[in-house]
Amino acid sequence: DAGNTKEAFALQADAGRIIRVMLAYKGMAGLKAAMKITGLDCGPCRLPLYSLSDEECAAFEKELSAVGFDQWAMK
Repeated sequence: DAGNTKEAFALQADAGRIIRVMLAYKGMAGLKAAMKITGLDCGPCRLPLYSLSDEECAAFEKELSAVGFDQWAMK
């Protein structure tokens, strides 16, 4: 409403980078892992989906951090 289109585009680009990382980690498994990283543990994925392994979680968290997720995540 304020006409800050440059800021809006930048924020949308940030969101897109974060979403691409989440989707690269098996979609729902990545989303649940992201919620856990923020302090909201929703438990493991139900079958037939699988949760990320500890190694995948570590890599996922590192990639999220690299695209600025820490700036937006609540902890």
